[in-house]
Amino acid sequence: MRPASAAPATLPVVRAAAAFVAAALVLATCAIPPPTPGAVASPSGASPTVAPGATSSPSPATAGLPALVTWERRAPRSLLVAHGPGDPATVALPESANGPPASAPDGRLAFATGGLGGGVVHVGSLANGLAALGWTSVEIPGGMIGPEEALRWVCLGPAGRLAAQTDGGGLLVVEPDGSVRAFERHVGVPRPGGCAWLDGRHLLYAVEGRAGPALAVADVDSDVASVHERGGDAPTASADGTRVAYVRREGARGLVLVGGPPSGDPAAPGAMPPPDLRLSMPLGDADRPVLSPDGSLLGVLFRGEGRRPLALAVYALANGRAEPQTWLDVTGADDAAIAWLAGVP
Repeated sequence: MRPASAAPATLPVVRAAAAFVAAALVLATCAIPPPTPGAVASPSGASPTVAPGATSSPSPATAGLPALVTWERRAPRSLLVAHGPGDPATVALPESANGPPASAPDGRLAFATGGLGGGVVHVGSLANGLAALGWTSVEIPGGMIGPEEALRWVCLGPAGRLAAQTDGGGLLVVEPDGSVRAFERHVGVPRPGGCAWLDGRHLLYAVEGRAGPALAVADVDSDVASVHERGGDAPTASADGTRVAYVRREGARGLVLVGGPPSGDPAAPGAMPPPDLRLSMPLGDADRPVLSPDGSLLGVLFRGEGRRPLALAVYALANGRAEPQTWLDVTGADDAAIAWLAGVP
């Protein structure tokens, strides 16, 4: 790994009493108006479909407080973090991000950069707060990314391990010492859109199944993978791998399905268990679900016309229900996602 040369700006730092901050991360090339928090309608039944709507003021998330984070691609590239009114904290970014940032319970934050045929993964630590956020960079060796592919997604695992995925579905594993290797024992055509660690060695990602999108589980230590039908795209998992969420398209709309992980040996073929929760939005397309580390909260991006970001919503998950916590308007952003920032002072 090589340290990245980016000095953080000295601006106010967001304060949070909770252990995790639900951070709405917006990739932007234009000015973003302050988000207007809203609430969403409560679901009913064991397998609800949740429809956001402005009904009342949001309540704080049980595992953290929502904070709007803006990623500026143009100079000066910066990370802005704000909670409520007031000046945001600003941290300089070493490069322009290619895709959504990823976070880990140990306080790491990461994103991918680079053009076609190459890429760099930048990893920062929040151990000393946003004002002291420094970046370490891992450059992907030549030839490991296709000439027409770019690095887009980063999946942070335990003990310093991470995975990265290209927009062509290529999957790379980066070890804590900075060594990089490609995972090539796929059991289907990989679908781009991100991945998630179920534990320290099993990686969940989307592939083409027999009847549509499925989820594959790769054992990155033994280079064995298996397909689990009835899955979807953009998978996410809790830190202990006991809760999984993913996007399933029904017609022209994306729904977020939440349930348990593959049953039995995750590297043995089978099917995903039936979901116990479904989330959608009448006027938007659900995308990029992100579970909090303990699995109690779910962040979702809703897209509007032309796949433009519309809103970021945070739900508390309990007893087969999704209770709305916060809905942030991100209309006008180039792109948006949610991450869980651990230990932000």
